[in-house]
Amino acid sequence: MFSLGEQVSDVFRKNIKLQKKLDDINIKGSGNYCQTKVKLPPKIDKGSLNYQEKKKEALRIDYENILMAQRLVSAKPAFPVKCLEK
Repeated sequence: MFSLGEQVSDVFRKNIKLQKKLDDINIKGSGNYCQTKVKLPPKIDKGSLNYQEKKKEALRIDYENILMAQRLVSAKPAFPVKCLEK
């Protein structure tokens, strides 16, 4: 069959042919597909009519949770620590 050198040179020739085809496609275009940019439909910003109200309510709940966490952290324990260690 082929010797190793012939196989390498055959692969090299095929690679050069493929590279030339790719260059032609990049320069001329293939003609098989449309090269114009596809326009995307306009983006819809909000999914619901109550978006602003839901956002306000979520912010209010987050604020209440932060205040509650601060109260829990700053509260003094009801039982002394020594009693709990027993």
